[in-house]
Amino acid sequence: MAVLELDRPDVRQLGCTEIWCDNEAADNGVAIPGIDAWVYSRPYGGDESGGDIHYMGLCGAGAHSRFAVADVAGHGSAVSNCATHLKRMLRENMNEPNVSVFARDLNDVLVEATASSGKFVTALVASYIAPLKQMAVCNAGHPRPLWYRAEEDAWHLIREDCPHCRSKMMNLPLGIIEGTEYFQMAVELGDGDVVVMYTDSLIETTGENGRHLGEEGLLEIAATLDVGAPDEFSHRLVEAVRGFGGVEESDDDVTIMTLFHHGVEGGVGDVM
Repeated sequence: MAVLELDRPDVRQLGCTEIWCDNEAADNGVAIPGIDAWVYSRPYGGDESGGDIHYMGLCGAGAHSRFAVADVAGHGSAVSNCATHLKRMLRENMNEPNVSVFARDLNDVLVEATASSGKFVTALVASYIAPLKQMAVCNAGHPRPLWYRAEEDAWHLIREDCPHCRSKMMNLPLGIIEGTEYFQMAVELGDGDVVVMYTDSLIETTGENGRHLGEEGLLEIAATLDVGAPDEFSHRLVEAVRGFGGVEESDDDVTIMTLFHHGVEGGVGDVM
């Protein structure tokens, strides 16, 4: 079973009420009960900060952990002010267990905060409850996450018609219409499962045929990669997407969050 080595300098172990939330470059690992996670993030053009946000945290009661990837419309330092505002709101709402309520409240605040700039945010927010090995996912207009089911040795998109998911998620991006409702989907994770959250620069990569890679194309690429080393998965995925587009660097911010589910509450990820 692969788990994070906590003595590595690029690995961070989160305790109760601790949050890691940023829109700067990152290439680090985090240990949380039941899940080992890695974030790869590169702002556009080598800027110090950008419009992509990665977020991980453990609630005050230690009952659930929260993961989020968000993308402010646009890229680079020009949108970093909006990203900074969003980071503050994410931190303030860490202890809200219901991701649907969390997304709704976040949206209403953003509608008012971004009214003058016209900015909006797509976001994918997930809460994981270690004792149940269950993850609730809420998607606000964001690319749908990839899900490797170890039991099947197969990749899926976490979407409304996925046979392994319950409920629906058909939600607008954040900051557009006040009062928008958000729906969550329940996903029961098996040991060895991998969930990959990412921003749209990957699926918007254009190939030699002039077509975008898209979600299905990204899913096909993921199926060719080795999931046996989840700490390296983000790098391999980025390299494969660049190969598809025939480019050295993306023309947008890039963020990938890879979640490896080992399901061990009392193992390396347990901080309680």
